[in-house]
Amino acid sequence: MKRILAILLVAVFFIVPVLAGFEEDANIENVKFTVGKAESAPVLGEFDTSKYTKLEPSAGDMSYAWDDAVDNGLDLAKGLDFEAYVSYDANNIYALIITDTKLYDCDCDDGDGNVWQSSCIQVSAAAADASGTERLEYGIFRNSVNGELGGVVWADSGNTDAKGDYEPEAGKNYTVALKDGKLYYECITPVNTFLGKDTVAEGDVVAFSLVMAQRTEDTYIHTQIASGCTGNGKTAENFMRLTLGAPIAPPVVDEPVIEDDAPAADDGGNDVVVTPPPSTAPQTGDAGIITFAIVMIVAALGVVIIRRKISVK
Repeated sequence: MKRILAILLVAVFFIVPVLAGFEEDANIENVKFTVGKAESAPVLGEFDTSKYTKLEPSAGDMSYAWDDAVDNGLDLAKGLDFEAYVSYDANNIYALIITDTKLYDCDCDDGDGNVWQSSCIQVSAAAADASGTERLEYGIFRNSVNGELGGVVWADSGNTDAKGDYEPEAGKNYTVALKDGKLYYECITPVNTFLGKDTVAEGDVVAFSLVMAQRTEDTYIHTQIASGCTGNGKTAENFMRLTLGAPIAPPVVDEPVIEDDAPAADDGGNDVVVTPPPSTAPQTGDAGIITFAIVMIVAALGVVIIRRKISVK
């Protein structure tokens, strides 16, 4: 039943009007990143970037698609402000995407297959050697009217060896939040939903795609890392390739500075004797008397010396 539903959704996806404009990524079929392993799984809704590797795509790694309702669709797509983070563990690929809300409009319900024309995230995953339509593709979104979350699957993996089905469930597989004027999308993709195995390990490579979709009353735009999901058809070989790398280093915690009372060492390895500054504490009465007596004695000795010099003449 799930496979039939997925096929129907794909059919609907292809009979609706496609985006009219597309700018291909200059580095097509050569967009690659290495992502770190999360030593502990990201907790949905915490949006903890320390559990991820931030993707830093160059201009040549990006592609854009837009409809032709307005003349500046490409500019709008290129103007989207976003951050994308990915990590993995033995069983899952994790993704966190943060976007601006300049074109945030999404009045869609859970399971709505037309959400790609609204504000959402489209995620695709496939084996490294996949081609054409062989991919898992799904979307996650937040309704801009009532705040309800939704997800939809457009395609199962197309991999007959895949061992699982993906069913986006809010709070379990994904979450979306609006805070501080930004949209936070976070999702978990089990590897057995698009690979013929349950686990992955350091050194493995997977194909992956992220599309940031937004809309206004006049137009909708797609901003895509690499390509292969939108604009030029479903082409898994054009997805970015993620090499699964070493564990992510824990965040550096600034420790308090503890001053050492021991003498510092000079360049020769010898201890440097640090002379403490003179005390600025007020003198007591006894100390003042002693100081006055010393001054008087020195003055008297000076007089004696002067007199002796005079008598010699």
